[in-house]
Amino acid sequence: MLPSMARRIYRFLLVCFCASHALAADTLYQGGDAINSSSTLVSKNGLFTLGFTILGSAESSASYLGIWYDSNRSHPFWLANRDKTIADNSGVLALDGSGNMKLTYSGGSLNYSFINVSNADEDYIMFTVSANQYTPQDQRIFSMWQMTYDGNITDHYTSRVFGGPTCKGNNADAGCEKWSGPACRSSMNSFELRSGSFVNTVPRKNDDNSSLSISDCMDICWNDCSCVGVPTIGNNGNNTGCTFFYGNFTPDSSGSAIQYHIIGNKDIVQPGPPPSYIKPEERKGFGKGIMVILAPVGFVSMMGLAGLLWYLRRRRLRGNIF
Repeated sequence: MLPSMARRIYRFLLVCFCASHALAADTLYQGGDAINSSSTLVSKNGLFTLGFTILGSAESSASYLGIWYDSNRSHPFWLANRDKTIADNSGVLALDGSGNMKLTYSGGSLNYSFINVSNADEDYIMFTVSANQYTPQDQRIFSMWQMTYDGNITDHYTSRVFGGPTCKGNNADAGCEKWSGPACRSSMNSFELRSGSFVNTVPRKNDDNSSLSISDCMDICWNDCSCVGVPTIGNNGNNTGCTFFYGNFTPDSSGSAIQYHIIGNKDIVQPGPPPSYIKPEERKGFGKGIMVILAPVGFVSMMGLAGLLWYLRRRRLRGNIF
């Protein structure tokens, strides 16, 4: 049996297919299951199907191994044997004893291999044709799948990209893992894709190391409390290398500005001061206002009290006379 890591790779490559018709597993196993023109693998969510399909005119019997959406069998978005059609419905897909995926048919066989790279610096897989010096040139053309740093799959033959959202540092959805970081980062921080610019006076640092992907740049920035963000593309021609920014980012919603991965904060409603709160810088003036208001009020109150006492005294004296 394949090691557990290899089995997971094959499951992923086959878009997590579960069996329909003749198959009952969620992957192909060495020396065991196979699919042919009468069987397919259907993804667990029902969105994708892997199997053999006939393309071209109604009279054509040439078949391809492909993946298509739902039941749209006539429009696959990926083909394994694009330049080497199978003349009839004799195609069979299986794994041989060496772990290679083998597409066989009545006229011969096409071999495909998978390369898995997984280390502290990177994780990716590649799907290639197994060719040697005797392989005809027209059979060396192949579709290659490669997983990029953000979890997307790139078909280098068509340049199409399939995938989900980018990991932001604090999200755990879509296969992302929360990043550990310094005390200056909290659950309120995350990378956000924003359009705008950094003015020329904003400090920045370049690292043209070709082993650094954009994901590495984001991780380095995340662990640097002074770093504000990084570009979405690398410094080098192969999209590697980093630029780190250490100053204010100026947003631009025009739609034509460059995009950056910016470390932002989730919206927090800041509580306002209580009604009785007075800022220290306003206390001095506030005290003067109180004195200005209290002085006339106190004078009027004293005059009213004096008048009341005078009235009561006169009333008492008049009572003594009569």
